[in-house]
Amino acid sequence: MKSTFPTLLLPSGTLLLALSVHAQTAPSTTSPATTSQSPAATSAPHAGGPITPGQGPAASPAPAPKPLFRAGGFSFSGFLRSRYEKFDWFDAPNFNDSYGFTGTQLRLSALRSTPRLDIQIDGQGTLLTNLPRNSVAPPPQGALGLGANYFAANGSREGAVYVRQAFVRLKGLSGKGSFARLGRFEFNDGTETVAKNPTLAFLKTQRISQRLIGTFAFSHIGRAFDGAQFSSPTGKTGNFTAVVARPTQGVFQLDGNPEVKGTSFAYGAFTNSKPNSDVRLFGLIYDDTRDPPASVKVDNRPLAARTADNKAIRIYTIGANAI
Repeated sequence: MKSTFPTLLLPSGTLLLALSVHAQTAPSTTSPATTSQSPAATSAPHAGGPITPGQGPAASPAPAPKPLFRAGGFSFSGFLRSRYEKFDWFDAPNFNDSYGFTGTQLRLSALRSTPRLDIQIDGQGTLLTNLPRNSVAPPPQGALGLGANYFAANGSREGAVYVRQAFVRLKGLSGKGSFARLGRFEFNDGTETVAKNPTLAFLKTQRISQRLIGTFAFSHIGRAFDGAQFSSPTGKTGNFTAVVARPTQGVFQLDGNPEVKGTSFAYGAFTNSKPNSDVRLFGLIYDDTRDPPASVKVDNRPLAARTADNKAIRIYTIGANAI
């Protein structure tokens, strides 16, 4: 599952843009943050969406959005989002503790859909402008807002273009509504089914989804996964989903093509979604074999002890939620 997608890095520049143009929108990864390097797949609250058919009831892919145009058997869609962010509530003398910056994301998607097979490729371009250059204070303050995180991860680099998704989806493998995805795709745990009740749907997407695995849609870069997913209805109201994958870099790092080396996870969930209730049982195995100094474990031991610790991390998680 080694990533081989090409990346185009853009030179420094300035762009002033404050708009959001959507051809369509859709709902948008995995373990506790155990190292000080880029998190392997931990997530954050949803604040945006990818260009991809989502999971409908019993895991059936949702209808594709209305395309911008069609050519060569593919439907093309996309969106442009630009957001200005202001941080001014820190108090750190001698550091840039009050600043604003702009993040712009362009997504273009090509989808070819047949009754038995889908092929989807999403490209993404991200541009960050006016990032603060002196906004990381000594502990305990650290990074003074998200702009400091973006600059710490990218330096003076302001933009990149890369492959956000590229997968094939095989439909109907174990009956109507079942599918398997292979390649690079987006996945948020807790969204294996879509509740018909609007209150339950809100709770699932805003309070339950992405607690373990997510796409970091709040950031201007986001994240995807290289691997395989299988999903199938079970009975009239149930769904079984399994995912084995490696997370891509992204999140704060503009180069979103490489995988986070040495990390992987296996996830499985059974969800029973009824008109007025939704119950999920899930399990996750997270592996992290990254070594210091590239990645240092985060715990209460002295730094010297943590730096000398090159043992792999494996975390088993079993849980459930009911609404």
